[in-house]
Amino acid sequence: VLRILSQQMPHVPVEAVATDLGDRAAVQALFEKKRAQWPVDFLINNAGFGVFGNYLEIPWEREHQMLELDIVTLAQLTKLYTKEMVARKFGRVLQVASIGAFQPTPTYAAYSAANWFVVLAWPPACRACWPASISLKGSPRSMPTSCWCFTAETPRRISSRCTVLT
Repeated sequence: VLRILSQQMPHVPVEAVATDLGDRAAVQALFEKKRAQWPVDFLINNAGFGVFGNYLEIPWEREHQMLELDIVTLAQLTKLYTKEMVARKFGRVLQVASIGAFQPTPTYAAYSAANWFVVLAWPPACRACWPASISLKGSPRSMPTSCWCFTAETPRRISSRCTVLT
């Protein structure tokens, strides 16, 4: 992803940041560090993992770690960054979900549900961002709302800053 972004937008600095996103304190520290360096205009939430197996046989601790990362961390990062974006009246957030959100299976029950959260939670959240022209978009399926402000077909502007969290 970074290579593609760098090739398509050579004038835009792009940075991948390695952080343990399963640790809430590390997530907060990442936010504070990036905030001190520059404002983030584009946030791509692509962190996550799945656990596979019979629902009753999956160890709770591992399933809890997955839900914490796939849902709680994603929501925490989104809230932290969109508050700043709203204050600046510019920002874009892409929430990346697995196609498993639309094709739940018995062996990926919690993972599918976590990805459905990724897809479903952002259109209502986007309405809170709408007056400031902040766009929250879920992937893989587009969720057009009244605050749909930025698509690949109609870009408004490319920021001089882009941070990708994976």
